[in-house]
Amino acid sequence: MTKDHFERALRAFAGRQPFRHFLIEFVSGDVLLVKHPEAVRFRGDLVVSTSPAGTQRVFESESVCQLMDAGELPTTRP
Repeated sequence: MTKDHFERALRAFAGRQPFRHFLIEFVSGDVLLVKHPEAVRFRGDLVVSTSPAGTQRVFESESVCQLMDAGELPTTRP
């Protein structure tokens, strides 16, 4: 996913009223649960996710393949 596409998708999911948890799925198959609208932020060309416990995960938007509601399961890869 390009940086522009990810930014637009992130704004759409994080800006929903009322806020609902959502998932970010990476091309590796890993999934990140986002529980707060400000938990994922751009820092230059990188993206930083901060958990409620204060741990951080840094990634590039190109490593993301989709965003989805938390109730959905990621697609199965062969």
